[in-house]
Amino acid sequence: MLGQKNKKRKQHNKYLVLTSLSIQMGITIYLGSFLGEYLDERNTTENSIYTTICVLVSVVVSMYMFIKQAKNILNE
Repeated sequence: MLGQKNKKRKQHNKYLVLTSLSIQMGITIYLGSFLGEYLDERNTTENSIYTTICVLVSVVVSMYMFIKQAKNILNE
């Protein structure tokens, strides 16, 4: 009976981790956008190349973190 309660808690924690991953991805992409806009304003570029590069890098980083943590959840 005690083992069944522990399994339910672990499964509940998996859902919380997956929910927090989406928030983490959003924050990472937002910070990449913010950094790119700051660099564009500081270097006065015409076509906002820094924003594009920073957003793309932050999307790749957030996807990498998501896949890495999802694999950890599945292995448990």
